[in-house]
Amino acid sequence: MRLVVLFILVLGCATAKTMTLPLDAAQLADLRAEAAGETVRLEPLSLTLANAAFDAQRVSGFESGKPKTVPLDSVRAVTWRTRGAGFGRGFLAGIFFGPLLGAAIGTATCRAGPGSDVCPSVGLAVGGALGIVAGPLLFGALGAIIGVENRIDFK
Repeated sequence: MRLVVLFILVLGCATAKTMTLPLDAAQLADLRAEAAGETVRLEPLSLTLANAAFDAQRVSGFESGKPKTVPLDSVRAVTWRTRGAGFGRGFLAGIFFGPLLGAAIGTATCRAGPGSDVCPSVGLAVGGALGIVAGPLLFGALGAIIGVENRIDFK
């Protein structure tokens, strides 16, 4: 159970930045590099724009397939999810948790005759080895599904 909680904490991490309006050239370049083309949520407007594009005073995109432009001074925060970063974090978590989980499952499911000491060590080795391969892929896929939330607050 503790492993599951730790995994969720690793994947549940978010990145957050604060930018001051009006945006200067460096902030605008940073915002464009991170969020341009993403599906973003604008707070407190509860508005979601696909294929977002930013300039110094506006954010543009598509809401329900229709073009929409919103002034940045009416936006308090922009949030979006990044699937690639989620895969990366899940993959890294899988490198650690995969062998542990595989070894635990291998040991728990191994069946041997009475008095046999072979099964726990074989289950541990086989489960751990499978976990080394499967853990990063499975945890990476789960991380990509969950994604990493990115947030930029405007003040």
